[in-house]
Amino acid sequence: MFQNIKTIKWLPAWRVLGFLWVLISTSCAQAALNSAVIEPIQACVMSNATGVDSLDRASLPSCLGWVDDERPLCRGYYQSLQVPSLNDPRAIEVMADRVSLTPSGHSHLVGNVEVRQTNRIVNAQTATIYRDAKSQQVTRIELLGQVRYVEPGRLMRARRALIYPKKQLGHLEEVYYRFDLHKMHAILPAWGKARWVERLPNEDYRLRDVTYTTCSVRDRSWYISARELLIHRAQGYGVAKHARLHVADFSLLSLPDFSFPTSNARKSGFLVPMAGYSNVGGFDLALPYYWNMAPNVDTTITPHAYSRRGMMFGGNTRFLTEKSSGVIGGQFLPGDAAFNQFLMHYHDEFPILKDVS
Repeated sequence: MFQNIKTIKWLPAWRVLGFLWVLISTSCAQAALNSAVIEPIQACVMSNATGVDSLDRASLPSCLGWVDDERPLCRGYYQSLQVPSLNDPRAIEVMADRVSLTPSGHSHLVGNVEVRQTNRIVNAQTATIYRDAKSQQVTRIELLGQVRYVEPGRLMRARRALIYPKKQLGHLEEVYYRFDLHKMHAILPAWGKARWVERLPNEDYRLRDVTYTTCSVRDRSWYISARELLIHRAQGYGVAKHARLHVADFSLLSLPDFSFPTSNARKSGFLVPMAGYSNVGGFDLALPYYWNMAPNVDTTITPHAYSRRGMMFGGNTRFLTEKSSGVIGGQFLPGDAAFNQFLMHYHDEFPILKDVS
């Protein structure tokens, strides 16, 4: 997560109380203690025993930055993730209420801890910075308690985080996450929980024992659970392994492996499921599949199941040429159970429909 740390030099406390100097590639960055107050959210604490399930369901929306509002379509919205960047991309800024500094070994930071590099900020209750005894280089940063990790488009709340500066990677444990989707028609970010989240050097993410949904954080109509989820940031797609599709906490479909887009890049695969209810069709579930046939042609095939009407099949094909564009589509509902029941009860009133089925 944080990289290029060569040395750390601690200023004597009697000279500048509460200041740290972090030297990176012979350049240094100043960090003032208590210059920013990070308000802890007690409801976001996850115990080691029960993990992510210990988080109060009513407190989860605020932990992920959700704001209730009756006006938008989803009855709320997420606060934008503002992450001010440091001027020096090699600098690391560290802040805390109390510090215990040592020139070698490890140093402790307690209270409103904040670690910042470029456009990433990690907050926690406590932190320990480990340094190699010979080279005095930072080898690991461990953060505990109410961990909040923020970078552009990503917010994570965790119990514990480990950062390996030299390897340019890190991981978080017992995590609730929110990832923005760079898709044209995406209304809300993706969110879920994971036992383990690993950030790789190329800024890809690996999540284990994870759930994933794009529903509102207050209304999880559907979600995908998977043993492992890989998010490829640069390529704009994700891969779920040993996955299951759940609707209203009922497991409906098991998928050993499948991929899905996370950006506007066109890729064949399943799209977001759609679920609903009506007094005519009853409960319904649609699982659209997108087929990228050619650079100028694509097709969406949507099987749609209705509890009161049966199975409906539909789809549309879009095409684009140098002089024209168009959409061809349709839907087919064979053996409409609701319509057949209507004919059965009212065949005398509508004789014209006698032989229709």
